[in-house]
Amino acid sequence: MTDTLWVLGAGGLLGSAVVRASASRGTDRESLLVVPVPWDDPGAAAVVFSETVARLNRQYLSSPGDTLRVAWCAGAGVVASQQDQFAREASVVEALVAALGDLVPGLLAGLSVFVASSAGGVYAGSSPAPHDEFSATSALVPYGFAKLRLEQQFREFAGASGARVVLGRIANLYGPGQNLGKGQGLISTLLWGALQGSPVKVYVDLDTVRDYLFVDDAAAMVMGSLDLAALTDPGTVTIKVIASGNRVTVFNLLHVVRRISSQRPLVVQGSSPLRTGQVRDLSLTSRVWPELDELASTSLLVGVHRTYLDLQRARLEAHP
Repeated sequence: MTDTLWVLGAGGLLGSAVVRASASRGTDRESLLVVPVPWDDPGAAAVVFSETVARLNRQYLSSPGDTLRVAWCAGAGVVASQQDQFAREASVVEALVAALGDLVPGLLAGLSVFVASSAGGVYAGSSPAPHDEFSATSALVPYGFAKLRLEQQFREFAGASGARVVLGRIANLYGPGQNLGKGQGLISTLLWGALQGSPVKVYVDLDTVRDYLFVDDAAAMVMGSLDLAALTDPGTVTIKVIASGNRVTVFNLLHVVRRISSQRPLVVQGSSPLRTGQVRDLSLTSRVWPELDELASTSLLVGVHRTYLDLQRARLEAHP
């Protein structure tokens, strides 16, 4: 019997960490499914999803009893993205859930899906903090509305198919491999500025509170969520806040970056239209599956240091 894990967005920060977490559990290559997806072309993505599901069906028919878990870790959109990008992403998700609905009954019956959503996106207008799984959602910008739409698409899929779905509302992720070109990731941006000796623009007040979660800890929580989801009733939708539970200000980050890099970060505070989506306090806590919260074990100092070493290596490779 094969327990297949299909990771969508395996090239991104979270997806690549989920692949690593799967390997650390001893998952072999045959059980890990990573398929290139043309994210900017929903029609072509639909073909990829249909072909992948057809392959999984053939595999199941030749080996009844196989199980499937899906980790949606994709999403190129960030807070600064335009509406058309979110519309394409919604079309891609629509194509995915349609394809998953074509799984043979035996495979569909045991399906568990983890959906990476954004705690900051969906709780931005909610109060008071800290936010948990039972807090009201209130998006302020298109990014947050897109995440709520993503969650709704998978809720509807769970209701129609009986799949078990976990909506993972994730804190601010950081760690080695973050794409600085996406315009997100304050920790990596501050570290890169320290390495380069270049100023970093910050569009929020220094007492702004966020929850920063090391990406490998997040990946372990994703895998744990899929394990627990498999124990729930068919069609169950579980909301899980994936966070460290720690309150960290921008001022705290500047102190840590200075300690790690031995350089005083050069910060320029500025204004931006995106500031409307940046509230003062987005601290998080969790009341669902609290046993998973112990997996958020990497301290901020250790996590930032690992991220710094990765950026330092990348800089040396780019400028030997």
